[in-house]
Amino acid sequence: SQLSIVLDAPVAADAMTPNFTSTPQAVNMSTVLSVAHTLGAVPSLVTVVLRCSTAELNYAIGDEVPLNLGQTVDGAIAGTSRVAWDSVNVVIFTDTRILIPNKTTGAGLDITVGRWGWIVRAWT
Repeated sequence: SQLSIVLDAPVAADAMTPNFTSTPQAVNMSTVLSVAHTLGAVPSLVTVVLRCSTAELNYAIGDEVPLNLGQTVDGAIAGTSRVAWDSVNVVIFTDTRILIPNKTTGAGLDITVGRWGWIVRAWT
């Protein structure tokens, strides 16, 4: 037997393209960063990543590390796993340190803040 799938509505080719992508935002410890997303509504999906701007921890310039809520040092960013959003802003709550996995070894290590920037992406 065969399985047939019929879509009631066409899926946009750019469905995975965010409606908003921020410029790199400065990373600072123990701060609250609000990034205005300009969507005019509460986003249905938000992602936050650290983008490497100067090579560190075996990451190259342009590499990204996702902020994964609920994960800790050996799998994702630790100490910053708090993000909230509304119809105006995406807010990142940064703790006293940010640890990410070394790209080669996976060991959780502190970043140098001047070598990374936050990138926020949001979809309606």
